[in-house]
Amino acid sequence: MLATQFNLKTAICINKADINAEMSDQIAHEAERLGVAVLGRIRYDDAVTRAQIKRLAVVEDGDSLAAEDIRVLWENVQTAMPLKAG
Repeated sequence: MLATQFNLKTAICINKADINAEMSDQIAHEAERLGVAVLGRIRYDDAVTRAQIKRLAVVEDGDSLAAEDIRVLWENVQTAMPLKAG
């Protein structure tokens, strides 16, 4: 994996994770095998398209399932990869 060659901390998020749960689980298993954290799984949600049409981020356009998943993802990113002062 390229990130390991540069000694970068990496993590993944599985998008549309509920469309094919078996594939999502395979992705998560492979990530675990490689030592890469799965910080989130975003469910498929028509609210994403509606937000795009309005030219808004999903999290700006209400409390949809995808917006909830993205907020959880962001919390997990901040916990797993905090910004360094300096």
